[in-house]
Amino acid sequence: MAFAGFSLLLPVASLLAHHSTAALYDISRTMTVQGTVTRVEWLNPHARLVMEAENRDEWQLELASPNALMKEGIQRGFVRQGDQSSVTLWRAKDGTLSGYPLTITFPDGRVVNLPRAWMGASNPTR
Repeated sequence: MAFAGFSLLLPVASLLAHHSTAALYDISRTMTVQGTVTRVEWLNPHARLVMEAENRDEWQLELASPNALMKEGIQRGFVRQGDQSSVTLWRAKDGTLSGYPLTITFPDGRVVNLPRAWMGASNPTR
């Protein structure tokens, strides 16, 4: 009986552990960071990019889950280490060099619109 009660709590615990995008990032305005991708992590619960900006700052960028990216047609390898890019993002509210990317623009003019990890915000890039 104790096991059954514990197993019922697991889904609730995972829901509570997941954060709100709006709680972490300032979704009222965007900013752009230009630089070089130094690392790509295709992991759950969120894919991540690390980018060295032109001023040498290192930005940590949290994307949607790999599954959500693939549902939008964005495959592993859409961006690679060493790629030059310009990223439009919502910056972290705590002022750290982290953000939630909305679009990635490459020097050849290709633009990748990234899906949101949550619903409710308007998408200024679509």
